[in-house]
Amino acid sequence: MSLDIIIDELERAERHLVLGLTFDAMYAVRRAKQRAEELRSQNK
Repeated sequence: MSLDIIIDELERAERHLVLGLTFDAMYAVRRAKQRAEELRSQNK
């Protein structure tokens, strides 16, 4: 798992927000947060 995956999810959220797809953006942000938490736990 790397930061690239998290960045991809956040970019996806950004695109959804531009298109007005707020629920899709929220889901992408949640996935990014989950991946960040997984990465943080691996680095402990």
